[in-house]
Amino acid sequence: MDYQNRITVCIGNWGYYSEGYLHDARITLPKTEQEIKDFLEVNRLSDAQHEEIYISDYDEVPFGLDSLFTEHTHLDDLNLLAKQVSMAYPSDLEKVEAYVQAEDAPSTVLELMNLIEQADGIAMFDYCYDGMDAVDKWGDSYIHRASNNKNFGHTMVEQNPDLKAVLEADSDAMSAFDFERYGQMIAERDNITLLENGYIDVINTEVSLDYYDKDEMKEEIESAYEAYEAHEGNTAKDKDIEKEGFLKPSGTYELEYEGLFLPKKEYGIDQLMADLSDETPETGEDGPGGR
Repeated sequence: MDYQNRITVCIGNWGYYSEGYLHDARITLPKTEQEIKDFLEVNRLSDAQHEEIYISDYDEVPFGLDSLFTEHTHLDDLNLLAKQVSMAYPSDLEKVEAYVQAEDAPSTVLELMNLIEQADGIAMFDYCYDGMDAVDKWGDSYIHRASNNKNFGHTMVEQNPDLKAVLEADSDAMSAFDFERYGQMIAERDNITLLENGYIDVINTEVSLDYYDKDEMKEEIESAYEAYEAHEGNTAKDKDIEKEGFLKPSGTYELEYEGLFLPKKEYGIDQLMADLSDETPETGEDGPGGR
């Protein structure tokens, strides 16, 4: 789900529904409180005799949590969540999606918002080992053909220099070694959750689903969103800054925003060319070890 495109839901009214009238309309969140009030009034979804609304449909269920996002979910909670995810880094939301798929949590929208707020505490890592990107004659890479256990096994060997050296020194040992079983064994022993593109170290994941109560969470998100909106309003002005204001002749750059300077990063042309010229280690067609 692309959260930059916001959260779109269909709103209905229980009172009108019980009287035999179907009043519903779609709204894309987040919105201001006044915008939501105007939307409900214009679409005849709230009046003195018909105040109780419900969520009749979701364009996409956030994070695939069907049990969490139902017709009884409060619109205010959805609006607050929409503000939060619109500000979040895509990489953090990917971590949250993976955590939600792997663990039996969260159980409330507030817990989900707590999880998003602490996304940097989710110990999630990519599979990484020599030869994982090797492509076979059908165009499939080794990492996509291998099972989660096998990818994790290769990654763990990569992180064990002594074991890796032994296997690379003996081609027979390399051929006989069971990477899949090795990965499964370590995952079970260390409580590792294996995913399609990486793994979560559950023991070293530090998140608290009840860290913020509802009022604290609202204050946290609303204040951040106000600053975020102010920043977005200046985007057009920022884009007009000349390129030479960022890229100096020496190869250093800096970002200035409303008088705040972020630290310069030295990155000369020589370093850039050196990085671009790095050679990729050769691997066999079938992946690590040429199998």
